[in-house]
Amino acid sequence: MPNASATRRRLTRTYYESLKVLCPGLRNSQFAYVEALQEVVRPGVRWLDLGCGHQLFPDWMPDALSNQLALVNRCAEAVGVDAADFRPHSVGLTKVAADIEQLPFADETFSLVTANMVVEHVRKPERLLREIRRVLTPGGLFLFHTPNARYFEVAIGRHIAGPVMRGIASFLDGRGGDDIFPTYYRLNKAYDIRRFATESGLATRFIRHIECTAQGVMLGPLVVLELLVIRTLRLPIFENYRSDLLVMLEKPENGTVR
Repeated sequence: MPNASATRRRLTRTYYESLKVLCPGLRNSQFAYVEALQEVVRPGVRWLDLGCGHQLFPDWMPDALSNQLALVNRCAEAVGVDAADFRPHSVGLTKVAADIEQLPFADETFSLVTANMVVEHVRKPERLLREIRRVLTPGGLFLFHTPNARYFEVAIGRHIAGPVMRGIASFLDGRGGDDIFPTYYRLNKAYDIRRFATESGLATRFIRHIECTAQGVMLGPLVVLELLVIRTLRLPIFENYRSDLLVMLEKPENGTVR
């Protein structure tokens, strides 16, 4: 019998062959996040990354390490917060062990706060956003990338028991169970984001519904069905059901949300 690695390689090849036909140009949503990040990480920025882990971008991204270093070196200060990952950060962020819903920083410390696939794990979004507003300088930005709760896979997954869902995610992603955390999706719909942002004193600059590569690569021919869904969601009428959200909130200069 073929080993697990050989099976994964074969299924991945099948997926990319189907991708060329059904969804040409499809790319992982991480690329959209990186592009948005490159626009807002300017010289002199004081940057806080929430749930930072040990790296900013996944290893599979081209030039991941050099791109991370370039961004960090552009900043006046780069700090990361994580309550579960205590490894040194790969590009030298000053790393603090703390709960992101109770940040250990003074008011108006940072001009940029970011979160990459983190806010779906937050229990109390109103508390998180109030903390972000507190530590941001006037005119400061909060950029985050997260799954869309209206995407069909997320909607289905929310009705599956946690231990079962972690096992499925581990199989599909090839990750260990310890690297999969509980999800709540309380800041994962455009309506909820705008509502919580306004209540917390933050303005919504944009909410973009973006597509991402298929998650069911290890399901063999069934991944074709997912690709067909993704292709359908490219129609403007279905935009709000795409798999991921890229969001930018802002702390108003004058303290008032319009």
